[in-house]
Amino acid sequence: MDLKGIQELGLVNKKRRFVKQSLRKSRVAAMAAIALLLMGSGCTAQRTSTTVDSANGASASPATLALVDHLNQQGAKLYTTYWCPYCNRQQALFGAAVAKLQVVECDPQGKNAQPEQCAQAQVSSYPTWQMNGQLYRGLQSLEELAALSGYQGSQQFEK
Repeated sequence: MDLKGIQELGLVNKKRRFVKQSLRKSRVAAMAAIALLLMGSGCTAQRTSTTVDSANGASASPATLALVDHLNQQGAKLYTTYWCPYCNRQQALFGAAVAKLQVVECDPQGKNAQPEQCAQAQVSSYPTWQMNGQLYRGLQSLEELAALSGYQGSQQFEK
């Protein structure tokens, strides 16, 4: 093979590498878009400084307290991260009763973090509820949680 043939072969190989890299990048972008769509309303890796203040005087209705007791009896767990605004909104729905919930912090940098529990439960987005052996991803209303858990009590959850 002469010098011109070697140079052409080098250009062909460069073009092949470029095409392969472009395909890889577009596949990764497509997979990321699909993953975001599948996760619904929840957090993945966006950090904010929003926090829930359960000691801010927010009261909880008797129905909310009864729902929390029921969720605890069912072994329900709420997997969250401290930086997730949806997690903070989920917890805020419970008012002062949030202190009685079984909440698992999944970020290793969070307070009382238990990332190993999150990994074991295969939690991939936040908030995620675990009830009756099922994972429920995204922000859930108190009415939805009552239905998912089989709660039969009062549903007058207003504070």
